[in-house]
Amino acid sequence: MKNNEAAAYNKPPAASDDFDERADAFMEKKRARNKQAVELAQQFMDALRNKMLPENKTSIARDAEQEICSKLVHLALEINEDESEREGMGGVAIINLLLKTMLLQRDFINSLDYKLAKLEKQLSSIQQTNVSKND
Repeated sequence: MKNNEAAAYNKPPAASDDFDERADAFMEKKRARNKQAVELAQQFMDALRNKMLPENKTSIARDAEQEICSKLVHLALEINEDESEREGMGGVAIINLLLKTMLLQRDFINSLDYKLAKLEKQLSSIQQTNVSKND
């Protein structure tokens, strides 16, 4: 009985090697996908921070932005189709990126709103000073 127990615990080297190879390939695929996701997210954020006015953008710049979006969608679909990922994780990744960009946009809008309110207050003060000087 001891020989049978020992045989059950000792895997054949070929099966162990095959498992290691599959595990390595899985981890490499995961690392490559994560690297791609980080690069695409960075490109998307850089495009979002670009201050060029729409009327000044060339067709090449517009195409580049569209390409980033297409690559992000393709990556999300690839993640969704991957059986090793939880269902819907591609969509979750895209939603997470969009939520972060919305928060950045909110902060930027709030900053502009504050600066505009300050300018309006200064303008009002200057106008009141001019009115009182003319009297």
